[in-house]
Amino acid sequence: VYKYSWGFHAKAQIAHHFFIIFFALYLAMMFFEIGKVYRRSDGIEKERAKFELVALAILTTGSIGFLPAYGVGVMPFSYLSGLFFAIVAGYAITRYRLLEIRIFTIHVLIVILNLLTFVYIFVSGSFREMFARAIFFIGILFISLLLKRGFDKELQQKTKLKNLIKELEQTNKKLIELDKAKNEFISIAAHQLRTPPTVIKGYITMALEEIDNGKGKSIKNVEEFLERALRSNERLIELVEDILDISRIESGKIQYHFEDDQDCEEILDNLFKSFEVRADEKGLKLEFKKITSPLPKIRMDGKRIREVVSNLIDNAIKYTSKGKVVLTQQLSENGKKIRIEVSDTGVGISKKDMPGLFKKFARGTNTERLGADGTGLGIYVGKRIVEAHHGKIWAESEGINKGSKFIVELPVEWKKEWRDKK
Repeated sequence: VYKYSWGFHAKAQIAHHFFIIFFALYLAMMFFEIGKVYRRSDGIEKERAKFELVALAILTTGSIGFLPAYGVGVMPFSYLSGLFFAIVAGYAITRYRLLEIRIFTIHVLIVILNLLTFVYIFVSGSFREMFARAIFFIGILFISLLLKRGFDKELQQKTKLKNLIKELEQTNKKLIELDKAKNEFISIAAHQLRTPPTVIKGYITMALEEIDNGKGKSIKNVEEFLERALRSNERLIELVEDILDISRIESGKIQYHFEDDQDCEEILDNLFKSFEVRADEKGLKLEFKKITSPLPKIRMDGKRIREVVSNLIDNAIKYTSKGKVVLTQQLSENGKKIRIEVSDTGVGISKKDMPGLFKKFARGTNTERLGADGTGLGIYVGKRIVEAHHGKIWAESEGINKGSKFIVELPVEWKKEWRDKK
């Protein structure tokens, strides 16, 4: 033994060194396992895990009690950590049902019964009596093990049942939300799909009436009516395509054709040229700002990215009555990302509309006064396409009538796990 000012302590022998290693590894494993539960759970399960970690941390301080066994004269007050551990664990058991109280109580009673039966052996008056009591103890121990096994099985089944009920409740909640979202989607989609055919029908009817009336200006009017009907038909086609894209995206059936060495700058050039005439017809100036050096070629689905940027330019022209629309290409983050910006001097976006901007059928409250057609599906689809490319898309605006800017960032290099993912 070691002699200290406060008393004596046994010296650690060789087997004790292995015990210390085991003790440290076991504590580390417990912290790791309970930490995993804490990170992935919520609600009462998270609270349980939190108290388990606190109780375990208190118990860990008891490790100081091993120091006197190695010649360090620290008073082993840390042995009290076991008491505080029991208090915290007991609180967690009663407050957050860390353990099933009934099962826990039965386990404690079984242990007490076995201890008393075991002690009862050594207060025997004779060897024969001791032998009989030892047999009795073995019988009690065997029955106790059977009881414990039965209670443990019951607890496991009860825990599984609780987990199943919880999973069913969560699934049911999700199904209710999905059903509500589906009904809202169908209602809005039906309304949006009804409008273009009604407009087409109206203009064709008017064209036919002009022909039947035989007026001198009928040809000019018929052409105008048919052009408007054609525009409405194009809007209907775009709307159907957007709805189909949403269906494919949300069901995981959308097909992407990712290819290496795709030229993003070429796509932007072509889009700029195709929208120049439309911007000019509306009296807007369309600008294309490029960086001096060519953009690096990247891995992407060129058709899908063209669709995203085309929709952004189309919206910018649609919601701008005067001024200009600017398409900008540049590199950001030390050349790690291609950045595409579409800015305008149009109606802008209010702070109230900004959080829900990329949701289905979301439209700014200030866009309707322009009389511009739109469903809000385009930028929702665009967001999902950009995310499939491991990029980002967001909007910036200083407010109503102060213009807006939509930014798309695409990675120049793809990580290995992105390429491996189907």
